[in-house]
Amino acid sequence: MEVTQQQTNPTEKKQCSFLGDDFTRCSGNTIDNSDFCAQHHEYPHDIDIFKAIHDSLLQDLREYWTRTNFYFLVQGALLAAFTTVASSKNNNIVSIKPFLCILGFVITCVWFLVAFLSIHFMNRWRTQMLQINEVIDRHHFHTPVVKVAMRKTTYLPKVFTPTGVTLFLPVLFAASWLYLLIFFHPS
Repeated sequence: MEVTQQQTNPTEKKQCSFLGDDFTRCSGNTIDNSDFCAQHHEYPHDIDIFKAIHDSLLQDLREYWTRTNFYFLVQGALLAAFTTVASSKNNNIVSIKPFLCILGFVITCVWFLVAFLSIHFMNRWRTQMLQINEVIDRHHFHTPVVKVAMRKTTYLPKVFTPTGVTLFLPVLFAASWLYLLIFFHPS
């Protein structure tokens, strides 16, 4: 079995990899041992810029999960305070139950708003990164994975993603706080 190798002409020049502001490639030829022409050789490499942008997205994602965990802990603390107050026999302490329910509901609404806007922002960011990736990555390794993750399915809404599911936690807590406010009265 014979394997043939494709040989390239070492004197053949490739097109410069520099992308302009409108995402068009420079028409110049590359210089030796570079992916850029003489004019753009000193410019930062597009892939390095893309990596920096990607790192920023990952940082935003980490901050999203940190915020979600913070709100979750606050809700847990309020719920613990509510159960402590509800089991108390002191009427003065029991009278703050409605306040705790309203506070829990308001914080939950803020949590939902922050989570919803963060997810919206991250999805827009991913869309922009996909557009940049299609221009920069000539092999398009990353593009199919992101397109599958970003597409809307007919049987599940977009919120059924790992990040999107976190929107249900504030809704669940809001419903719980309203239930406790309306139906849980001291006996």
